[in-house]
Amino acid sequence: MDDRISRDVFIWQTLRERLAVQHDMDEADPSLIDTLDGETDLNENLGKVAMSAKEDEAHADAIKSMIADLQTRKARLERRAEYKRNQIAWAMQETGQKSVMLPGVTLSCRMGKPKVHIDEGRLSDDYRKAKVTMVIDRDAIDAAISTGNVPDGVSIANAEPTLTIRSK
Repeated sequence: MDDRISRDVFIWQTLRERLAVQHDMDEADPSLIDTLDGETDLNENLGKVAMSAKEDEAHADAIKSMIADLQTRKARLERRAEYKRNQIAWAMQETGQKSVMLPGVTLSCRMGKPKVHIDEGRLSDDYRKAKVTMVIDRDAIDAAISTGNVPDGVSIANAEPTLTIRSK
């Protein structure tokens, strides 16, 4: 939490309590709130921190976009490197060279493992195994909670506040 805000909140709360007691006012009295707004920088600092949060979100979005662009570029470079390797392997096979020693690099070409293509529709059960996947049924849990029944293994915590920041 920003130190300015926590300091201002402490001052705001302290002043609210003292003034309410001193002047026998309700702590939610609008005139008390107006007085506190004039005596602290809380709202100004809340605005500054809110704008800083929006800037951070904009930076995160920009980085997300950059990451997507870089992932596309990475994939393109990987395809290009694979193409070049395939061209080297093809040339070495065509010329019958198993190894080429050059300054700074040695090239070796050997046969890899054969590729296996499986037609699942024609494959017998002898070559299959069962796979069981358990997933959480959140709809069933929500339905149980709505009737007042909290299943074992489920706990309920207070909701977190949600802040909406709108700027001009």
